[in-house]
Amino acid sequence: MNKVFGFLLATLISGNSIAIQPTEENSYQKGTNRADNRLEFFHKLQKLESESHQQRMGILQQAENCISQAENFREYRKCEQQEKQARQAFRDKHKPKMQALRQEFRAQRRD
Repeated sequence: MNKVFGFLLATLISGNSIAIQPTEENSYQKGTNRADNRLEFFHKLQKLESESHQQRMGILQQAENCISQAENFREYRKCEQQEKQARQAFRDKHKPKMQALRQEFRAQRRD
């Protein structure tokens, strides 16, 4: 700690400036700008939602292809079942990611 403080003090005295870029480890730590944290959270949320939309559109496209090729009710029902399973698998995979992101943001707000 003293080494870090000494480095910062020497840097300030010498007139040099330093910039610390946020990383995964220090993204939401105390002392960082709340606006920057909110912007970082927004970008992470935006990326996750974009990936979510792409995956859901893929599921729908596969279902549409399957349904259009179905020749009878049995094949149609099979397509519907596959779509349902794909949506559930997606939700099971996506939900923990979203919960983790929200938890990370809430933890930052408490600090």
